[in-house]
Amino acid sequence: SAKDPLRREDMTVDPISILNSLLTARKPVDSNRLTVNGLEVYAIDDELSTPLAVSESFFEGDRRAAHGRVEADYHDRFMEAVNAIHTVWGPPCFQSIPVPSFPYTDNEPKSFEEDMYWRGAVALAYWRKAGHLAYVCVEHQDVELPYCFLLGTKPDGSYQAEPDNARESPS
Repeated sequence: SAKDPLRREDMTVDPISILNSLLTARKPVDSNRLTVNGLEVYAIDDELSTPLAVSESFFEGDRRAAHGRVEADYHDRFMEAVNAIHTVWGPPCFQSIPVPSFPYTDNEPKSFEEDMYWRGAVALAYWRKAGHLAYVCVEHQDVELPYCFLLGTKPDGSYQAEPDNARESPS
């Protein structure tokens, strides 16, 4: 049977439906977690995100050999979600594998891309919707740590200086 990278447990995942639900969801006052359409959602400040897949870590010797396969699988998941969203919402405002690097400073991130880079994003695409950035992301913070495929939303205009023009890398 062919793999279906946009599946979570026994549930088919529709990235548009999830992002639309996150766009209308509200963080509970007394918790940093909520459930939206059966998915566990994490609320940090004014950002909502839901991990759709988390790989195993790569500390064990036999798992290290799997790193390249897992990386390719998570990039496939990312591209499948981006393509599904693109057919409904049009091209993303930003899309990149890998996410461009940013020099370290003591200042707050000046853009969503910079913020996500420092959070370990290795693949990122986002759209501007309903006053928010609706995003698809793959995070991988260190060679031995798991990959995480997630969808999320964050209010637009949260940064000191958003990019002047939309950058998109070739697919």
